[in-house]
Amino acid sequence: RINPQYGQRDFAPSSSSLLDLAVPTSPPQKVDLEDTSPEVGQLGGDVKISFSAHAEDSASPTVDYYTLHWGRTVNSCERLPGGNSYIVRVRAKGVGEVQHHLGESITIEKGAESLLAFSQHENTDGPYPSKGELTSSCAIWPIRDRSSPFKPPQGLSILNGQLLANGSRFSAEVVVKRAERGDEVAAEATAYTLWWCDDDEQKLSLLDSRNIEDTTAGTDIR
Repeated sequence: RINPQYGQRDFAPSSSSLLDLAVPTSPPQKVDLEDTSPEVGQLGGDVKISFSAHAEDSASPTVDYYTLHWGRTVNSCERLPGGNSYIVRVRAKGVGEVQHHLGESITIEKGAESLLAFSQHENTDGPYPSKGELTSSCAIWPIRDRSSPFKPPQGLSILNGQLLANGSRFSAEVVVKRAERGDEVAAEATAYTLWWCDDDEQKLSLLDSRNIEDTTAGTDIR
């Protein structure tokens, strides 16, 4: 308080909101994925992240990257705890859509129910570099993984198999006898996959994958 008898006046306290000049004010508008992985418990394909035009407000820090994380729920921006949430950082391209290829298959982190996309600012130019991420708001994609079919193929045959190149290569025709069509439909099966496996039947690497919709119903897959 200032004493008025000395010609000084009281001033009412004032307040103003603080704006972090390193944190963007707008999240991505949408994040989407068409899962192409044939495996249960894994995702694959192109992640699409879109940004709305209003996010280009000149008063807001620029959005230079999007960060993709595993989310704990489908209705909040809460990331998986314990440092297991981070997936990748993707360069933003202003207004519009960017894509990032996840690969053929990545394992869904235990406990994850969604993919979360966040806006990140990073300016390394000039005398005052700045970096910040908007974590209070995000775009959410609920994970829609494939279910496990309850019936396996009816059989697997190898025709005309022979070892080549001193045993380091193998040549053959592989015939997969499909499950009954009713079982395929009930399980919402979309493909048959062929894997290299070890002696304990643990999968090592994907050899081939054939979409059911590309084949005639009831025919073997070769």
